[in-house]
Amino acid sequence: MFQSERMKKVNILALARDIDALVIGLGSLRAIHLTPPAKDSEGKLLTPSDRTGELERLRALEHRIERVASILNVSLDLARPELREEFATPEEVAGALDRLEPEIDPVVEGRQALTEEAAELRRIIAQVETFEGTTLTPARIGEFSFVHFALGAIPEQRLKSVQDAVEERVLLVPFKDASGRQKVLALTSKKGRWALDATLTEHGFQPEELKEEFPGLPDEVLVRARRRLAEVLGEDDELRRHLQTLGAMEETGLRRFWRHLRIRQKILQAHENIGRTQSTYLVSGWVPAHMVETFVNRVLELTEHRALIEMHDPEELSASEEPPSSLKHSWLTRPFALLVSGYGHPRYGEIEPTVLVAVSFLLMFGAMFGDVGQGAVLLLVGLAMFFWIGRPTTKDFGMLIALCGVSAILFGFVYGSVFGKERLIRPLWASPMSKVMLLLQLSIGVGIVIISLGVLLNVVNKFRTGNWASAVFDRFGLAGIAFYWGALGLLIKLALGVGVSPMLAVTVILISLAVIFLKEPIHFALSRGGRESGGAAEKRQGGPGGFFVAVVEGFVEVLEAFLMYTANTASFVRLGAYALSHAGLCLVIFALGDAVSGAAGGAVWSILLVVVGNAVVIALEGLVVAVQTLRLEYYEFFNKFFSGEGRVYKPFDLQSEES
Repeated sequence: MFQSERMKKVNILALARDIDALVIGLGSLRAIHLTPPAKDSEGKLLTPSDRTGELERLRALEHRIERVASILNVSLDLARPELREEFATPEEVAGALDRLEPEIDPVVEGRQALTEEAAELRRIIAQVETFEGTTLTPARIGEFSFVHFALGAIPEQRLKSVQDAVEERVLLVPFKDASGRQKVLALTSKKGRWALDATLTEHGFQPEELKEEFPGLPDEVLVRARRRLAEVLGEDDELRRHLQTLGAMEETGLRRFWRHLRIRQKILQAHENIGRTQSTYLVSGWVPAHMVETFVNRVLELTEHRALIEMHDPEELSASEEPPSSLKHSWLTRPFALLVSGYGHPRYGEIEPTVLVAVSFLLMFGAMFGDVGQGAVLLLVGLAMFFWIGRPTTKDFGMLIALCGVSAILFGFVYGSVFGKERLIRPLWASPMSKVMLLLQLSIGVGIVIISLGVLLNVVNKFRTGNWASAVFDRFGLAGIAFYWGALGLLIKLALGVGVSPMLAVTVILISLAVIFLKEPIHFALSRGGRESGGAAEKRQGGPGGFFVAVVEGFVEVLEAFLMYTANTASFVRLGAYALSHAGLCLVIFALGDAVSGAAGGAVWSILLVVVGNAVVIALEGLVVAVQTLRLEYYEFFNKFFSGEGRVYKPFDLQSEES
């Protein structure tokens, strides 16, 4: 629950004749996280195969297949390959495409030409329909000596203002074309053409050029244009059916070729993590411990027992060979894993904080946003996203919102608040506005618990990785938590007169600060004594005033410990502050509702104001509270123990859509 799965390092030495079947089988098993092997069993350096040229060729063929499949309306998907499946060669795929593309391309070009012709015919019909039933043709419009015509499109919302502007000196004929666009035909004297054009341009008029593509009277033109449009659409439909028939014939082959190309690419990409000699291949990677037996049996089956397999625990390897982290989450905790991933991924062996985040996040969100009605809205919105939207990430986000809604409902009962209205239900505790100081003190108390938990988890992490010096001397180690608790004990004694004796508290504080201070000088002394090698030690020994620098750094560590514990603890005051602001904002909404209730129609306006106000609170303040909660998690909790620098366990999978 609180750490990643146990992993094993696996090295497989296989013959070249077995490598393809082995890679396909491992990709179907989905168990090994591949890593580049550095050396073979004899210690010789290995270099992964360079398959760049082959990959580029396969990608080019894949793009050609996807283009053809799109034209033929064929869907493509990956399926699990058979162990000894005969894969189509790139030459076979290229030959099939060379046969198909010359047949498809002319059809595509023909449909494109027909589409353009249909669009032009529709334009002509829309233009000539303006003159339907008359003897006036577009060509004759410019022949009149005393009349000026203007034809074009205009924004529908500007039509009324145009009619008012031109008054009676212009004949304005508004109409809509077949696509629903608002158009207008304007007639005025030659003398008034400039005023008309200026007015139309001011109102967004887009003139259309009057062409006479079809000679004759408007009614005759419309008959011919409509007849030709029907012919064009018929020809296009015939070509579409031809492509549909071709797609049905080629569907199976296209899917097979595309799948083989994708799998071949994954196999070649896997080879980039597989070292080779003249006759053997070395496959290295990490496998979850519970899958090792199944994995070994599968490898022996795939190679017909022509393979050597080595197993290593992470503790047997160098620190540079850190395993990836494999995490398992239930549908309830998976939403909070999204929040954790926003900070980083836990390193192997590091405490995995998702469950702790789930508890603390809901606690803090509910405390700041406690309201039965508003929480119920969040619950309903979250459940709607979870059940009605198919994407996994959206489902998780919906469940997160729903759980936050549940927390808000529970704290709403504690505060006695329903849609911001207090006294509708009896509070289990009290309204935030009536217990301001106690609420702020409780907020600080929650912060103390979370900060202390973060430091203790850091101590556990350091001891588990063998870094006992940091576990003891670090400001977030045993010395740091001793200082923190000692300072808290002293403050409680001074403020309330209860708790430990001041002398004991001061002694603990001074000793712990001294231990934190001594971390850097001791580090310097060990470096000079030859117990540390490399970068940091050499810089200390060679740099001017090395011991003085270590002493200064010790003082800085002490100062940082004091400032960070103080600032982190004070930061949790925001729990109470946001609970108060939430209650105060809701009071303002109802006060405004009461203020407008006495006006005409005041009851309706009052209800509307309360509804809109609650909607704004749910959307905006809900978002702000979520961000503040996440900030407390990241900066006051995670930075004590969680590095977020781990690698995600990604098993080699031939069915994965990731390239």
